[in-house]
Amino acid sequence: MRLDPKLVFHNLVELEFHSYYCYRKGVRLVEFLHNVPNLKTLILDLADGEEGLRSLPIPSCLLFHFKEIISGVDGSKYAFEMISYFLNHAMVLEKLILKMINLLGKDELCILKKLLRLPRNSKKCEVVVH
Repeated sequence: MRLDPKLVFHNLVELEFHSYYCYRKGVRLVEFLHNVPNLKTLILDLADGEEGLRSLPIPSCLLFHFKEIISGVDGSKYAFEMISYFLNHAMVLEKLILKMINLLGKDELCILKKLLRLPRNSKKCEVVVH
């Protein structure tokens, strides 16, 4: 369920999204992105969550304005789904900055390899891992 179309935030270009204990937070985030058409930078946490993003309409900010995503990653299936969703739809994404959360060296390397194999729609997208 999208927000009222009258609540469009045209001047919002950077958003920090933290949603602890929120049911379907990934879906809610994508729904909210429809109301921020000029968003360029998204900072979020990808720990916990749910599936079901693939069937959602694509927000215009992902197609035309998203330049940078900064996120923590814990290796969960949900984190991969969110990252995959953004990489698949962000046409002009320049940088994806990932911070590994609560991972050991071997797990971190395995997750890094999986992340780097995800397809990207933006040819200029650089993936940076901390």
